[in-house]
Amino acid sequence: MPDLACLDGKVAWVPVGQFTDPRGSLSVVQFDAQSFRCVRAFVVTAPAGAVRGGHGHRRGRQILMCLSGAIDVELRYRGLSRTLPLRDGSSALLIEPTVWSLQTYRGENSAMLVFCDTPYDPSDYFEVPDAGQS
Repeated sequence: MPDLACLDGKVAWVPVGQFTDPRGSLSVVQFDAQSFRCVRAFVVTAPAGAVRGGHGHRRGRQILMCLSGAIDVELRYRGLSRTLPLRDGSSALLIEPTVWSLQTYRGENSAMLVFCDTPYDPSDYFEVPDAGQS
């Protein structure tokens, strides 16, 4: 997995356990390792080439996990920028507050599962990169 040191520790890879047998596979995310309390989750699906996100959160933390296909996640924090790949349930990203992100769906039938530690609150969002930082 690519190194995230350039984002000042505001984004971290989350280990995803994968267990496969002839019946299929099972992917597991353990929230306790990140001191993460999930209160909301949703799935985003989009066709190849679609761009989603384009915002950050002032207070909320999120874990992004690609369920199928391929998704590139662009991250911006205090003038720093990084694009990271999410692929088929093999990894997930923990994004801390004040990091702006945008997701580009690269494969057909790509789907992303998002876990949030806060309820939906429109006032928590910022759309301009670096606007959520004080």
